[in-house]
Amino acid sequence: MNRFAPFIALTLLVTAGAVAGQQPDPEAPTLLVYSSIERLYVGQVTPTMPLADAEAAIDAYPPEWAVVGVATTNMPLRNGEVMIDGTVADTRYWWADPDSANHATLFELNTTDTAGDAEATPAVLDDPEHEFPFLALSVADAETAITLEGDDIPDLHAWLIEQLEAEGIALAGIQVTGDFSAVHTSISHDLPTTGFVIVDGRVSEDIFHYVDYEEPGAWVIDGVYAAEEDAQLIVSVAGRPLHLHGYQTDGSVGGHIQSAVATHVTATIYPLKVLVQTLDEAS
Repeated sequence: MNRFAPFIALTLLVTAGAVAGQQPDPEAPTLLVYSSIERLYVGQVTPTMPLADAEAAIDAYPPEWAVVGVATTNMPLRNGEVMIDGTVADTRYWWADPDSANHATLFELNTTDTAGDAEATPAVLDDPEHEFPFLALSVADAETAITLEGDDIPDLHAWLIEQLEAEGIALAGIQVTGDFSAVHTSISHDLPTTGFVIVDGRVSEDIFHYVDYEEPGAWVIDGVYAAEEDAQLIVSVAGRPLHLHGYQTDGSVGGHIQSAVATHVTATIYPLKVLVQTLDEAS
């Protein structure tokens, strides 16, 4: 296991677009966030960040650094869930389409046409001009990552939180790969400008679809972790430090991970030093 010095202090830089004068540090492992989950839940689904701008935001970092994150799109009645992974030089945006027959069919979003890429299992969406009302992605040197193995895990979220707390990590990007016996997901499809509330861990099915996978399968799960309450309100909700999205490794389906039961996983943890939140100055 690669042991990385835990980050006790969390630096929070809040910017207002490109005019605030504070810029991300391209030498520091960073969580870049556009808007916040708190704002999304109260109905602030505009303004949005174009996918091309999200890619431009990470261009200042070394091309070999790892990227993992989560997002949703602004497509009307078709918001969906986005899983982000890869490297700065080759970042993939996997989108679970709530308008598909199973509410979860996976597509790849990109600013360039990768339809001829044999490694891209899902279809590439014809229209890449997606914008994000919420996006959170971590950028970090893979050499600093902590790798954890786990077997027979009844609650993936609880297991990850326990590991992160034991490491003394306050902020992190996370990727989990492995075999699962059950995965329960949700997929947003109609995010209202009037806002919405969570009741017993669920939102109205007029806003979210819920899809359960009770057959064994292999998944890739991307996400972000924030231990501090102020940061939780940016990337998740109070009391829930983890925000996880995932997709099956055959490239067929994906969504927001409500809960997951694992038979064996490998978790790659990227400790982060800085959280940079960007808010559009018009919002």
